[in-house]
Amino acid sequence: MPPDAPSTRERILEVAAELFREKGYDGTSLREIADRMGFSKAALYYHFRSKEEILLAILTPLFEATAGLQERMAAARTMEDWAATFEWWIDVLFEHLPAFALMDRNLASIDALAEASEFFTDHQGWHDRIEEAIAAHGRSLEDRVRITCAFGALAGFDDFGHNLVRENPVGAREHLVATIRSMLGLPKARRGATSRSG
Repeated sequence: MPPDAPSTRERILEVAAELFREKGYDGTSLREIADRMGFSKAALYYHFRSKEEILLAILTPLFEATAGLQERMAAARTMEDWAATFEWWIDVLFEHLPAFALMDRNLASIDALAEASEFFTDHQGWHDRIEEAIAAHGRSLEDRVRITCAFGALAGFDDFGHNLVRENPVGAREHLVATIRSMLGLPKARRGATSRSG
């Protein structure tokens, strides 16, 4: 196997994510995942004991990223801080766009799991924490509306922006950053002035 080839575990996650997007989480069985992988259900059990474990492994990077987003939003003071926070989130969004699509396709299943599984409970209520961060520090109504609209635009982009990202990821990112800055009432960033660092 080439050094950069995905591990069996990574391939299982890729195949499961494809099936969850195509057929839905509830409509996909462990048998179907194993069949598409070309091995037995018992071999699949060696890596994952349940569909919930597979879904958790797929979504964990997103949960970690949303925790990072909340930290950045809580620390933001100026509108430039918010712009930098949203630019960081744009990079997360572009990196994990298929996983966001999977979440959008399976919201009801994920909500049901959230009620029954300790793994998903922390994801519940994150909307409340985001709203608290937006309302903090005595921000004006205008700024709160701008921040909320910018966040909403990013939340919607993962639903409708897949083709834009596939066609021209660099151009899509540049225009999305400019659009978010405009929504925040900020001038377009100077070329080379934006940062993609963590």
